[in-house]
Parts: sequence; structure tokens; C-alpha cells
Amino acid sequence: MNWIIFLLGLAICCWMAWMVYKKDIHSDVPYPLITAGLRMGSFILLLILLAAPKITFHSKVQIKPKVILLDDRSSSILNILHKDTILINEEINNLKERLGTDYEFQHYYFNEELTTNQIPYLGEATNISNALQEVSTKNTDQNVAAMLLISDGQYNLGSAPSTITVLNTTPIYCIAIGDTNKIIDVAITKLYFNKTALLNNLFEIKADIKFQQVGNQTFTLALKENNVVIQTKTISTSLQEQVKTIAFLQKATQEGLHNYSIEVSKAQQEVNIQNNQQIATIHVKAEKKQIAIIGDAPHPDMQAIVAALDKNKSIQFQSFIGKSPSESDLNKLDAAIYFYPKQEDWKVIAQKIPTWLFVAGNEAGFVGTEKNKINPTSSILFNKQFSLFEINTNTQILAAQLPPLQQHFNTLPSIANAEPLAYQGTNSIWLFEPSRPFRITTLGEGIWKWRMYEYKNTHNHALIDELIQNTITLLTQQERNKKLSVHPIKDAFNNNEVVSFVGSLEDELHNGEQAAVKLTVQCKNKPITSVLMQHNSASLQASIGRLENGSYTYSAIAKVNGITYEDKGAFVVNKKSMEDLTNTANWNELQALANNNNGFATTLGNTTRIIDSIKNNKYKAILKSQEKSIDIIDFKWLFIIAFALLVAEWILRKYWMAQ
Repeated sequence: MNWIIFLLGLAICCWMAWMVYKKDIHSDVPYPLITAGLRMGSFILLLILLAAPKITFHSKVQIKPKVILLDDRSSSILNILHKDTILINEEINNLKERLGTDYEFQHYYFNEELTTNQIPYLGEATNISNALQEVSTKNTDQNVAAMLLISDGQYNLGSAPSTITVLNTTPIYCIAIGDTNKIIDVAITKLYFNKTALLNNLFEIKADIKFQQVGNQTFTLALKENNVVIQTKTISTSLQEQVKTIAFLQKATQEGLHNYSIEVSKAQQEVNIQNNQQIATIHVKAEKKQIAIIGDAPHPDMQAIVAALDKNKSIQFQSFIGKSPSESDLNKLDAAIYFYPKQEDWKVIAQKIPTWLFVAGNEAGFVGTEKNKINPTSSILFNKQFSLFEINTNTQILAAQLPPLQQHFNTLPSIANAEPLAYQGTNSIWLFEPSRPFRITTLGEGIWKWRMYEYKNTHNHALIDELIQNTITLLTQQERNKKLSVHPIKDAFNNNEVVSFVGSLEDELHNGEQAAVKLTVQCKNKPITSVLMQHNSASLQASIGRLENGSYTYSAIAKVNGITYEDKGAFVVNKKSMEDLTNTANWNELQALANNNNGFATTLGNTTRIIDSIKNNKYKAILKSQEKSIDIIDFKWLFIIAFALLVAEWILRKYWMAQ
């Protein structure tokens, strides 16, 4: 508060009270000091309220030591406990009872994401590392005595939990759900295959098979399609534990989607057989897509894109380094990837065929509307609401580690109606433009660094390559001579993914009006659902939610000027829950996590050690100083008192004057 102004106001209040006093004396008011005092009191209260000073309160708050409970709610927990999850609740209640009221308890639940709301054991994905990091962030500077992770230690999202360090010296105790001993188990842990194959060509499917505690046994490995055995192989094991890689060669004899499963026979006394098979969905195509690689000179980004697409057998690259494709070349091409053009000749190509354009500066003819350059140090962020294909959760996590792209724009390009896949800071840098032909623009150079950074952290390029492959799939799906083109965002979905479609309807058919496009999905010739596709500028989009496992067909129909246009295709939905693959606890991972964070791991029903350890550390409540400031203007009762004083003065004066 400005005390000079307040003192000045106080002086004015005194002067006004003095003037009232003098007036009341001349008016023969019996008690002029009372009326003057009431007037002065009401004005002083109003002055205080108008000046609005703050009142600051200082207090000491006792903060009890906090015990954080992290409760894994993935479906694997339900499988392990055979639906008897009450055992976990009993353990938690026992822990709270024995630690007593000296501790505060904070209960979190997680599967793919973290929440404080209780959720059922239905999670198809588990991200332990994200749960640990998020809890750590939420409880920074809190009096945390311990974190208790209740989990089987199995995860299929995020990094290894044992690599996480949280909350400085706060101990992490792990309560393992499931058998911590190695049990008899045969599992197909991974399949290796290309998602596309060319008609009448051979393709390979390889499987990693892990044998645990099986000894000398013989197994049959079968390759099946539509539950019909195509090939079999015999495997013999001689060790208690080993991993074998077995390959099948198969000829692509029919165009379309094919669901192949690889199954291994059951071991003697094996209980869990859910992990004895895995499915590979392969799209057999009649011919390769011809894609032009265009640029003035070789560039590391060019090499990165080609490397990411190297295993896609349905693509054939045509090189135009140092030259532009002719009109006859363009007629043979399905799409183009143009790297850092120095002139505006890219526009001719983009008007003819779908084009992925890499631009780093204004020399390509881009004109911006903003004055600022993209911040060269801003972090990368992928669009969580991106609708054209699904972005892997691990890709979102990886984004924070990726270096920014480098640009030298004088002004930033503005691309209308484009949907961003990635941002650098707040600026869009990877955009999908729903035009016809389809166009994708990446603003900046350095994609090759993204692949290198991913390899540095994970020893593979899987996530960045998946983004590139999905981008190319969208780019090449739009067939040049098709009036109506509709397709799912991928050929094979998991049963926990939303099935989505994109497409386009040639502008000349509907003169810019939004013609109705009806999408119908069928399974075994029975309609499952029908929706009207939504128009988004020049593109069509539709989502039909999650579907059960199975093979599906779809058809999209548009009627324009009495003519019916149709596009149709197929896709599959597979059950892919890593949560079903094992009934044992990942003991080594849980033990490493606890040991790295001043704690230890134990099993359900044996938490006495944890309780004793927490008590032995003798965590105390801490006193924390709190300062709370309140604006006097928030005290509404001061208005009431000031008003009451004015009313009392008026009533007294009227009463005395009437005598």
C-alpha cells in the first residue's frame, strides 16, 4: 500500500468528520461527537477497502511423511491373480494399518497412463517408467518417505523401469505380483517380417522362440493362414533355457491382405500357452509404387528416408538427382519426394502427383505471414490429436530427446488447412495438406539426426522409421486416376486401437460442395457399422471406434449428379496384448529398480520387511512455514459495518433533529 496516499486519505476523513462536527453544533445536534465519529469510522473503513491493503498471516503447518502407492492396473495382474484381486487390497489395508496415522498415503493407479481415480484391471498396455516419472514430478519438494510399486514388472511402453531414478533418495519398494521363480514356458517373443510383399514373389517370416525350463523336448512350429497349416518345422531343445530363431519362406500367390500365424506346440506341464503364437499381417500387392527421389544434390535426409523405406518391397525408387522428371516420367510415377528445391519447379510436380516436400528456406518460393524464425533450439513435440494415423506412445516420449530441425526462413511459410504431425516449439514443421494430389511438407533439415538419436538411445530406428513409413503410405494411397479414394490408415489394427479411414473425392465431381460419402464396414458379409465420412478441406475422414478381432471389408460410396462412385478394400484387427504373454513377475527388473533407488523387492503377502524398513528410517513430520496474504477488500463484512455506521448516523441525526 502507498502509505502516503493512505495518510492523505485519513487526513481527508478527519477533515470531513470535523466539518460534520461543526455543522452538527450549529444545528443543535445533542451529541455531535457521536455523529462525527460515526461518519469518520464509516469513511475510514471505506478508505481501507478502496486502498485494498493485504493482510499477511504466517503459520506453521505439520506435513506428515508420505507413502506413495503405485498400483498397476494392467490386465496381466488379473490373469495372474485369477480375478482374486482382493489380495492386493488386503495387503494395502494391512500396510496402512501397521504404519498408522503418522503417515499420509497417496494412492495412484496406472496402466498406459497415471491417474488418482481407481480403474479396473483392463489395461492392454503398461508404462511403468512414465508412472514413476509423473509421480516424481507431482511430489517434488514433498515429505515423501517411500514409494511402493505394486506390479508384475511387465511393461510394453516406455523405457526400462530400472533406468529411472526418482525423488532423490526416496526409497522405492517393489511388491511383485506373480511367480518370481522361472516356470516351464515356451513363447514366441518376436516376429520379423515385411508388411508388404509382391505378388508371385517369396517373402520371409522369422520368429524368435524362447524356451524356459523345458529340458530335452521336441516341438512343432506351424505356419498357418486362416487356421490352415501351410508349413511345419520341428525343433529340438537340449538346454533349460535358450532362444531359437526359425524362418519360413512363403510365396505370395494372391493379392490382398493375409493373416499368418506362427504357433509352437505346448511343452510338457506348461500352463500359460497364450504366448505360444503370434500373428503377422502382410499385404500382397500386384506391383510396386514408383516414387521419385528429387534433389539438386545428395543430402543426409535423403539417405535417411530411403533407409527407412528400404524394407518396403512395394516401393521402387527412381532417382532424379540434379535433374527434374519430364512429363513422361511424371505419368509413370505414383509420388515424389523432393528435397530442398532451390527454385519453384516443385510446384509443377506437386500439381501432377502426390509430393512430400522438404523445405529449409524461402528460396523454394514459400511466402510467410509471420515475422519470427522458428526457434532453432525449441524442443520437438508430436501432435497427440493427429488424425491421419496413430502415433506410437513411445514416439511421444522420444520427441523430448530429438534435436530441432534447422531452417533459414526469412519469414515462416503459412500452409492453410494443413494438419501438423510435429511441432518445433509452437511452430508446425511436418504438415499434411489434404489437397488433391496429396501434399506433405517438412520445414527444416535434420531428419537424419532423429534416426541417429533414436539409435543412440534404443539401438534401433524403429519409431522414426514408422513415422516415415506411415507418411509414405498416406502419400501413395491416393490413386491418380481414381475419382473416389478411401482407405484405412493402416492394414492391420490392434483390438485396442481406433479404426480410422482417410480419403479424397475429386473436386470436379462436386464443384467444392460436400458430397455425402457413406462408409460401410462388414465382417463375414454382415454389416458392422455405416458412417458418413467427414469433409476436411479436400480430404475425407472417418473413425469407427474399436473392433473385435477378425477380418473386415469396407466400401465407400458417393453419388454425384446421378453417378455412383465406389471404392472398397479390406483390413484386419488382431489381438495384440503383451499383457497376456506371461503369468510370471519380471523379478529381475523389479529388483534392479528397487536396488537402484535405496529399496528392495519382495512378493505379495510378504510386506512386513517394507513396513519395518520404513519405520526403521524414522521419518518425521516436518514443519513448513506458510505465508498467506488476503486482500482486505475480500472482507465483505467491512462494507456492511461501514454501511451500518452511515445508517446509524443518519437515523440518530433524524431522531435528534425531530426532538
